[in-house]
Amino acid sequence: MANIILHLTDLHFGWNIQSQYQRAERLLTLNGIIDSIEQLPDIWKPTIIVISGDIGWSGVKSDYEDASIWIQRLLNVTGLSSNDIVVCPGNHDIERAKCLNIMVPTSSEDADKRLTIPIDPVLEAPFTHFVEFCQKLGIPAFKIGSSDSSLVGERILKGLRFISLNSAWYCRDSDRGKLWIGYPFLRLLEAQNQLPIVKGNEDAVLTVAVAHHPFNWLNEHESHSYTSRPNVQDYLANRCHILLTGHEHAEIRHPDRIANGMYHFGGPATYAGSNYQNGFRLIKIEDIYNIQHVSYTFDSRESGLQPWKQSLEGSLPIFLNKKLDNHESESKLDHLSTNYPMEDIDGKSLGVGDFFEYVTIVNGHIPPREDNIHLISRVLKDDDCIVTYGTKDAYSGISTFVLIHQRMKTIVRRKLDPQYILDNFPEQYRILTHKAMQQGLHP
Repeated sequence: MANIILHLTDLHFGWNIQSQYQRAERLLTLNGIIDSIEQLPDIWKPTIIVISGDIGWSGVKSDYEDASIWIQRLLNVTGLSSNDIVVCPGNHDIERAKCLNIMVPTSSEDADKRLTIPIDPVLEAPFTHFVEFCQKLGIPAFKIGSSDSSLVGERILKGLRFISLNSAWYCRDSDRGKLWIGYPFLRLLEAQNQLPIVKGNEDAVLTVAVAHHPFNWLNEHESHSYTSRPNVQDYLANRCHILLTGHEHAEIRHPDRIANGMYHFGGPATYAGSNYQNGFRLIKIEDIYNIQHVSYTFDSRESGLQPWKQSLEGSLPIFLNKKLDNHESESKLDHLSTNYPMEDIDGKSLGVGDFFEYVTIVNGHIPPREDNIHLISRVLKDDDCIVTYGTKDAYSGISTFVLIHQRMKTIVRRKLDPQYILDNFPEQYRILTHKAMQQGLHP
């Protein structure tokens, strides 16, 4: 059974909006989410709700009283319970008055001394009302080692592993480049097998990290390594498949890949004001090879009954490096590829066995072109790959190389325009041409 994550972020309950017009816009937007989710087809009904921070506005009690009412409405229409919610705090979930005497670390040595277990009560104090909100609503705590925490840790939910990363420990103003996640927390989680390496492990539990801030907001020592201490960004990229963030209130985009590992979905604000592209995202996870996503944005110009409109969709080739090692895998691919129609990146029809990942064939989508090229580069250097050359393509009129992988037979085959490869990837073109000539072909 598929898990479908509803990703929300930056709800900003408690926002003291003076304008009656802006209050009306906020009400219409948030009510519209409830209505739109209620009308989703069954195959896209959420099974898990993830909120990546900024549930409140000022981190005070009344923020979360308002939030609890709306979230309960959301639970009612989805048929879910508070047990199905995963949250992390954001910069608007801290009570700023309790941060005044907390100095922001300027070195990794200082940060690593402070961000460890047991968590310093001084660091927890600004999140008091956020933690109370989680507890009163019944959202289960995370585990970090043997300790419970609503602020950081690991939780297994419906077969998925969620990792809460608190990027708001030291939020003030002008935070870009100053924030810390806490490398000691990650090491403790890994030591307790709560954050194992997943990169390259096809049997790993699919792991979703949740943080409020994208990594470009972290201190440079969290995103770059200058000593034996690894950078947190790459460390997590090897231990998580997906990262969900918020904060930036930007447009909805396709996910980016971090360090050739986890995929980063930067969430648009669910509501940051009528001038922003408010939105939410659904991520369907069939298994580790089959992940699809679809996003919605609010269009206040829509005069009909559904102002929340689908704006983006795609799929993830999590195992871009996947190799098939047995006939069972081959038969699965062969079966799936004959039952899922495919189109290439220019809209042309492709046949059984065009050269793409298992996940791609299942989803019926082609990976982004940059991912194809990474794949092509590796295949051209693989001794099991042979090349045929067609002088003219029947439907496009252009010359093409066709790659056929001997071990996978016709299951992996990809037509490539030589001029495109020559212009953009001359080294790959040289390898491909050399292989073709070795086989008696003359491009």
